[in-house]
Amino acid sequence: MTPPLTLDRWLELATHGLAPEAASRVRREYADAFHDAHDAGERDVVAGWGDPHRVNRELRRVHLTGRETRALHPGYAPTWGGLRRALGEDMFLFGLVVGVALWDTWQGATVPWGRFALLLSGLLMLTLARWLSVSRLDAGRWRALSYWALQAKTGLLLYWLWGLWELRTVWKNFRLPAELSADVLLPLACLVLAFGHLWSLPTALRAAAKLEGEAA
Repeated sequence: MTPPLTLDRWLELATHGLAPEAASRVRREYADAFHDAHDAGERDVVAGWGDPHRVNRELRRVHLTGRETRALHPGYAPTWGGLRRALGEDMFLFGLVVGVALWDTWQGATVPWGRFALLLSGLLMLTLARWLSVSRLDAGRWRALSYWALQAKTGLLLYWLWGLWELRTVWKNFRLPAELSADVLLPLACLVLAFGHLWSLPTALRAAAKLEGEAA
């Protein structure tokens, strides 16, 4: 016969995956309810709460999860330090764009420097706009949406989709080669990253909505 779950084990299962702050709050509330019921003479209090996995699913609908917490941006201060933080977040992508252009030049390829300058300027403007917008918005869905829409990754995603649209006649006749080269793997990798970035938006909006619900 399976022994009954202890309070600590039940709480461990019921709060699995919740953000640390939410998990601590839920544990404290359940522990207080347990001790009150136990002092009142009730027995099998934990068993009366039901399946901890079912409770966990219910808690995850209303409380922040660890993944949702990571999807929320803390915002920026309206200072030069906040702007430096925003620029630092995009520095890898800036370096990647410059590195690709320099690599193509070294390989002898013709680099459309006009388009390159336009792309880099656009990414910098996105960073500046993100800092200005996010630093002035309170935590919530508008800030989450503003942060996502004004990320350099979003700009690169739109630029990449624009490039695919320009090459739509080529893609109609595209056939996957027998041997995958960098020319094929790179667009496929970009496609995977694009879907990952798109998927982060509903996660951030859901987390922001939960925060708004807690603050209401």
